[in-house]
Amino acid sequence: MASNPYGLYTHRWGAIKLGQIYNLKYMGKFTFALILLILSCSNQYREYKNSNNTDSTKVNNQNNIKTYNWIDGLCEYYGKYDSIKVKFIQLKNSLDLMPSSERWTIQSKVTAWNIEDLDKLNVDSLTFEFSKKIQDLKTAELINSNYWQDLRNKKIQELTKEYELSKLTILSYKNPDTLKYFPHSSDCDKYINGLVAGKERLLKLWSELNDDMCKKNGFPENVRVKFNAEFNSKDKYKYAQIDIILFGWWNCVNSTIPRVMPDDLFDNFKVNFIELKEKCQED
Repeated sequence: MASNPYGLYTHRWGAIKLGQIYNLKYMGKFTFALILLILSCSNQYREYKNSNNTDSTKVNNQNNIKTYNWIDGLCEYYGKYDSIKVKFIQLKNSLDLMPSSERWTIQSKVTAWNIEDLDKLNVDSLTFEFSKKIQDLKTAELINSNYWQDLRNKKIQELTKEYELSKLTILSYKNPDTLKYFPHSSDCDKYINGLVAGKERLLKLWSELNDDMCKKNGFPENVRVKFNAEFNSKDKYKYAQIDIILFGWWNCVNSTIPRVMPDDLFDNFKVNFIELKEKCQED
């Protein structure tokens, strides 16, 4: 093959004139047809490249089109966007504001499920995680619109509240009265009062909480067996404290933190794509 002025490669037969081909009396019909096919394909390819080269705007626009793919739940998304209008990092950071992302949520252990967990609760580790994440959230480059900036501010408030609650909850295992410093509804007062009072009042509150858990659980007999075993152990006060903080206090007050879950979030994200395809697994 030889190089042509367009930077393409043309088959050496492309230099043969049609008149010369007709004079090739000794060529079979198949060979003649093959040469015509090669010439035809080569000309079409060159014409396509030439038409693009004469339209620099079209070429540049095509170069600006990038892809961004992500997974959310059972669905995969394949998007094409104009990199002049929005950056890859802006899409990535903005997507992390969705409720399914854990990037800007507290992941440190803040409640105990059993006695062994009590030694794993650490305020310093929690504070270190929060400091890193809040700084990351404040400086992350988002899609340039008021909608996403407002969403960032709401997420900052959510993360800050989550940290304050987590910190007081860790401290409450040794000093239960710290819980009263976190804003809460009157429904949560009984858990604080029971934890602070301790002894028989703590056990009574624990028993009431367990009755309520049995009503809501699909296997209430398992909940009751576990409770009876712990109630009759030497560590019953510790077990009572663990259950009341986790299933009583935490569930009661955690629901009061305003979460960033706007219904129009995904719609505002989709508008940044020229083309977007969705592929979901069947349930």
